[in-house]
Amino acid sequence: MIHLHGGQAVSITCRSDFQFDVGAMLDAIETNRPNLVILTTPNNPTGLAMPFSDVEKIVRAAPGFVVVDEAYHEFNTEASALSLLDDCPNLIVMRTLSKAFGLAGLRLGFMVARPEIISEMMKSRLPFMVDRMSEQVALLLLRNQELVKDRVQIILNNTRTLKEALSSIDGVEVRPTNTNFVLFRTSADPATLLNELADKGVLVRNMGGYPELVGFLRVTSGTEDENKAFLEALNSIVGK
Repeated sequence: MIHLHGGQAVSITCRSDFQFDVGAMLDAIETNRPNLVILTTPNNPTGLAMPFSDVEKIVRAAPGFVVVDEAYHEFNTEASALSLLDDCPNLIVMRTLSKAFGLAGLRLGFMVARPEIISEMMKSRLPFMVDRMSEQVALLLLRNQELVKDRVQIILNNTRTLKEALSSIDGVEVRPTNTNFVLFRTSADPATLLNELADKGVLVRNMGGYPELVGFLRVTSGTEDENKAFLEALNSIVGK
């Protein structure tokens, strides 16, 4: 999309520990003076979150708009960028109902920004972007945050248990996460392992499409029974 509009994308690679290279980001902002900066925190695919203080540094340093994608925010302990909206008119925050809210099938999310920014965006909005049923379901959940918080706590507990169980398996390397998914790798070829897990009815994702994540697979935390099925399948393969 950037290229279609004649723009040039400047990508900043994560550090060797998969953390955000905030220094490199700030240098790129100073050098390129971009019209738009996009942050995804917690990040997909690394699963790590940027400290709120660093998010603030970037928002205040950027000469143009900063879009902060907080799709996984409900699983994150860092503060939301939403708290910067009063002081930072260039900030746009995006959320989704596909993760913690469990509404991936609706393909629905929302954006928060200053009224003057929303007003301009509404000029190019399609007339029927969201159907009435999806809208009402979304509003119902947004008005019942306690229900969502309960779901999030269950997911967090299951993710923590999954991560601990993975870490206990010999030969499995597990990365930290601030999301509901876990990156891991073994000595096995990731493509082969993915197929062997699929044969046992377990679907994971090969992250080799990202140069920094070659060798890693990603598993999303599910219910206790789903996580148990995954762990048993993985144990039966890597434990051969």
